[in-house]
Amino acid sequence: MNCGIIIFENDDHLYRLLKFRLSTYFPDGYIVRGSIGTVGSSDIPLADQIHILYDSDQFSYEQICKETEDIELKVSISSIYNEEITKGKIIDCKYLAKKILQMTSPLIHNTSSGKGQEPDRFIGKTIMLFPYAYMDEREHLIDTEFDYLRSSCNMCLRLDLMSGIRMPSIFSSIDNSGSGLSDLLELASTDRLEPKDIMEYSTPCSGGFITPGRPRHSDDVFDYGIDNVLKLIEAATELTTDLCLPINVFIVAEGFRFSETAKMATLADEVHFLLPKRLMEEDLGFKEEIGSITRMLPAGTPVTMHYSDLIIKSRQHDKVKI
Repeated sequence: MNCGIIIFENDDHLYRLLKFRLSTYFPDGYIVRGSIGTVGSSDIPLADQIHILYDSDQFSYEQICKETEDIELKVSISSIYNEEITKGKIIDCKYLAKKILQMTSPLIHNTSSGKGQEPDRFIGKTIMLFPYAYMDEREHLIDTEFDYLRSSCNMCLRLDLMSGIRMPSIFSSIDNSGSGLSDLLELASTDRLEPKDIMEYSTPCSGGFITPGRPRHSDDVFDYGIDNVLKLIEAATELTTDLCLPINVFIVAEGFRFSETAKMATLADEVHFLLPKRLMEEDLGFKEEIGSITRMLPAGTPVTMHYSDLIIKSRQHDKVKI
């Protein structure tokens, strides 16, 4: 069964934003724009039922009811604003998604094979990578070893917690590449950060992730301090348990003290390190520092070591520069 969503919104930017946000909740849904005098079932020919969202600043409920009265499918209607909870004009896509699911759940969520059983639910993971390597080695590892994070669910949020100059080039083309991460850390610093804010400040990048991108200033991640970084990570991990949003969270963190890295790692479901193999073999104290981090992890947390030497060898480089 397929759900169709028709959005009555005159503002182009707001319509595109709504369509993108809702597509993360309904990846198999049909989302189109509505306009007075042109709406019909033929707009969404493969839909089994239709939910109408309308901007109550631009359209009245009576207008929308009249506009959709000839649609032969099951139709439900609601404003894009969360007027049941707030008096102001706030658009909460998580709230909208739940509202649509409540009205369409007999069709969309009836996936269990046994009567009375709960439908299957996707529970995401929070994966952390701590790289001590060159950027190209780091990105090659991510492309080859962590592709499953993008393919196993509807989307994968990527948070790069590091200096802005160390962030990947795939962030350079997204709209919010200069401020999204800083805005989230600012919210964390004022104790106003909620998990849904992360999605509001994130945009798809060419690497297949959704991400808040770069900070406004290169050192913002460190200037806001480890406490606010931890608040951001905690908010991100809550997204993995959101029943409306199948999502994995992938965090790439570098440049922190070992004591700070340990605090971050305790919030992950899996921890990965990327480093030259000799750092674990030579008497540099590095192995002991890594050990101090892993000993702080909750029992059963998987830890994986990736060696940049092998990555370089697989790409036919002759030498390793440290």
